[in-house]
Amino acid sequence: MSNIKVLIADDHAVVRQGLKHIIERDSGISVIGEAENGNEVLERVKVLEIDVILMDIEMPEKNGMETLAHLKISNPNLPVIILSIFAEEQYGLRLIQSGASSYLSKTCPPSQLLEAIHKVANGGKYITSSLGELLVKNMDNEANKPIHESLSNREYQIFFMIASGKKQ
Repeated sequence: MSNIKVLIADDHAVVRQGLKHIIERDSGISVIGEAENGNEVLERVKVLEIDVILMDIEMPEKNGMETLAHLKISNPNLPVIILSIFAEEQYGLRLIQSGASSYLSKTCPPSQLLEAIHKVANGGKYITSSLGELLVKNMDNEANKPIHESLSNREYQIFFMIASGKKQ
């Protein structure tokens, strides 16, 4: 793939600009669009030729989980990298199992982000070593899973918000 076309989805303009700056240092990748929320992502996908979506999990209107679910129905082969402040233990496994091609922390080095974009654009999955360990551990402990891990994505999201003390 000669030039990977990326859509950046994050509700913070400064984050989108920072990601764009990092991504465009790689001559093989270009940012062809931005979105502030999940609804905008779904609209951009209809009109732009996108190779990879780089998306935050916490966005207004439609969050990353909801948007990913819609994308996997409408564009099942479109790679989505989730870039989040939440630890891999909180959402990483769930999002990979829901169809994300990668889950990265916003604290990852820029080189890792670029490597992930190249890998998923070429049909692969990019899994960090710590998330890989979680995946293997999850397979080993399938029978002994805590009850909260059997919740739907939306139930889990609400459970997480309640546990975090959020009211809405």
